[in-house]
Amino acid sequence: MLPLILMTLASLSPAPAVDTLAADTALLASLALDPAQLRPLALDTVLVAAGKAAAVICHADAPPWREAAGAVQEAIKAATGVELPLLTDAQLTPEQADSQNVILLGHLDNNRHVARLYHNFFVCLDVGYTGRKGYVIRSVQDPFGRGHNSLLVGGSYPEGTRLGAQAFADLVKANGKPGTLTLGRLLELKFDPNNRQEKAVAPLTDEQRDAAIDAARTTLFSPGEGRSGVARMLDFAVRYHRTGDVRAAEAYRALLLALMEYYAKDQYINSEGLA
Repeated sequence: MLPLILMTLASLSPAPAVDTLAADTALLASLALDPAQLRPLALDTVLVAAGKAAAVICHADAPPWREAAGAVQEAIKAATGVELPLLTDAQLTPEQADSQNVILLGHLDNNRHVARLYHNFFVCLDVGYTGRKGYVIRSVQDPFGRGHNSLLVGGSYPEGTRLGAQAFADLVKANGKPGTLTLGRLLELKFDPNNRQEKAVAPLTDEQRDAAIDAARTTLFSPGEGRSGVARMLDFAVRYHRTGDVRAAEAYRALLLALMEYYAKDQYINSEGLA
């Protein structure tokens, strides 16, 4: 009976829980961020280097996207002499996608790697985004902190996907050389009202941008209105992300600087030690 009691008591030992807590604490410590730490910018995407493939092409497993991926593959081979591997989204594991640069063809509903970027707000491409003959060419710089980029090429429909692949092939032709191909940051959006679910938004004029900045600054610095000012700032960030309107990006930048000014000067924030 005594051995059974001792064995039961041993099974209740807190050692495993202590070990787990220590491991979790160490993991959290390894993920801690220094407020002064700058995230490295991976602005350039290397596709071919030293005569070897430095990326893969991952496409939705459907004929139009497979054909567009093949057109991209052929364009890169013609410009560099190097053939990039073609994989369907099911063949490319998340671990493989995180460990290398990837050219993605597909959208939210037919490519799981595009869906992952979509659900993390890095891309916007779904069946209603571009319209029938619209397309997007968008670079996603190091989305998950692994040092690798994704390039999204294509549209919501087969027609736009084919046109997007052609436009990307033109970029490859202009930038590729034998044995090497590196592309910088990319954001090219072409919208077609046919079958597009999102209402078209006209680009801001210089006057509209400046007026919007002034109005949002006034809101931001008005007592009790700080959150509304931040909401206006974020509206411009989303507008640039979804439309590519450069003036919207300029408004967002100006208001982000205004927010920094607000935090530096606001009496309540500084008195409470929150700055």
